[in-house]
Amino acid sequence: AREPVPPEGMPHALILDTLRCCVHMEDPNLRSRSAEALDDSWDRFLENGDPEKTSPSDEVLGYVQGKYNEIGATEAAIVGLVNADETIQLAAARLLLALLSNGNEAVQNTVFSSVTRSRNEGFVLSLRDGIKNGKDLIKEYEKIRVELERQQMMAILTARLSMRKSKRGSGKVSAGAMMTMRQTTMRTMRGMTTRGVSSDGKGVDIATDSFFMDCVKLVEYLTEGHHGNLQGYMSQQPNNKTSHNLMAEIVGVMEELVPACNIALDSMDDCMVQMSIQCSKSLSEATQGPCAPNQDYLTSSNLLIIVDRFFSANAYMDPDEGFDNDSRS
Repeated sequence: AREPVPPEGMPHALILDTLRCCVHMEDPNLRSRSAEALDDSWDRFLENGDPEKTSPSDEVLGYVQGKYNEIGATEAAIVGLVNADETIQLAAARLLLALLSNGNEAVQNTVFSSVTRSRNEGFVLSLRDGIKNGKDLIKEYEKIRVELERQQMMAILTARLSMRKSKRGSGKVSAGAMMTMRQTTMRTMRGMTTRGVSSDGKGVDIATDSFFMDCVKLVEYLTEGHHGNLQGYMSQQPNNKTSHNLMAEIVGVMEELVPACNIALDSMDDCMVQMSIQCSKSLSEATQGPCAPNQDYLTSSNLLIIVDRFFSANAYMDPDEGFDNDSRS
């Protein structure tokens, strides 16, 4: 049988992933690190988390990030992000997040210098399109949620019908009917969560395993530490032919998230909530310092109305006993 042909961008994506792995695993204090610490670093790499280093962790992480920034890893990530291949884009975004983690100013300066020097709109366009994709994810989530609720109702109706038939025949409920009802109850208690479910059945986590979340997080990491130049770049790119307001794109996604979060919370599902939190963190980081132009834009946008809808649509109360265990089991 012929071996399956890997995606065209896979070799380039693997190189970017290898660089990201080095940022996670390299540590000048490697000899003093325990096996558990190394396993934790490897797990963080596999789970696309932030790198963590030995004490003093900030200084050690900054040293490793600076080293790979100097040899061109940041430039490689920028080039990969504007590539048309989605596999390369995703790997590039995650490498850039690892390099920027904890607000590395040297990496931020490299990004700003590169994207303004080249006058290439590709970088901001990739971020814009990735953020816009959040609206498609929300629609996909709502579609999956409706289908899962339909399956839930069908299971409940089937279980009840089975119990009625069992009672008519012997006056007792059969073990099979009880098992069906028990399984249905468990699905109901778990909220039939969409985490790990996708319309194509590949088990994609909509909340965290998406290019959208990486792009919104990049806005946060690029502007962390009140980097004024990149904060301004998030809303205006004066050196480009066309300027794109990433703040406006995030606000647009948040508007779509209001009804989606209501659906998710009713089902004890945090998928849409995670998206909302990340959008809020990115907008917050891009305005701190303060960054007056971004603040002026947000106050003139629909953001305050959207936030009011979030608070107005949800009632906060003490959870029922066992809620946490049921929702996470």
